[in-house]
Amino acid sequence: MTSDGSRIISASDDDTVIVRDVDGTIITTFTDHADRVNAVAVVDDESVVSSAGNGTVFMWDMQTGEIQQSFEGHTMPVFGLAVHPQTNTLVTGGG
Repeated sequence: MTSDGSRIISASDDDTVIVRDVDGTIITTFTDHADRVNAVAVVDDESVVSSAGNGTVFMWDMQTGEIQQSFEGHTMPVFGLAVHPQTNTLVTGGG
């Protein structure tokens, strides 16, 4: 959930990330992962990070659904993400 409580972000087995208003209305769906999405983390009220079973990690713009950044290095599934709330430092965990 975003810090202002206005959006809920979910990871899905169908390779998508979905951003919804708190009433459940879908704002946008991110579809660029090529494997199940294992984790999501809110960076700020405009960006979200997601990780997938194929090792991909993307940062997305929550309004447009565009990838802002792709992170390289994992060769196995990434199951965990954390973003430091003050520095926005991203930590990933997986193979």
